[in-house]
Amino acid sequence: MENFVLEKKNGHQVSCVQEIPDDLKGIAIVLHGFASSKESDTVRMLLRRFPEAGIGVVAIDQPSHGTGESAKEELRIEACKDSIEAAETYVTEH
Repeated sequence: MENFVLEKKNGHQVSCVQEIPDDLKGIAIVLHGFASSKESDTVRMLLRRFPEAGIGVVAIDQPSHGTGESAKEELRIEACKDSIEAAETYVTEH
């Protein structure tokens, strides 16, 4: 499991964690629910189980969630959409 940070177009940062298997078949971007984070039990389970099936996982913290950089940004729909866009760009480019 690797923690990393993505920078969004607006300068804010997105806290992320990923687990990418060697036998990669695809990648899932995992989003948590309200008042949760990329550290939730459900996300941790997906970080273990999906790679066993050849599916990589990139999980992000939405704005105002988690304890990292994402927590510093105000929770707004546009900010959430920008975080997802940053994750999509990262997955597409890597």
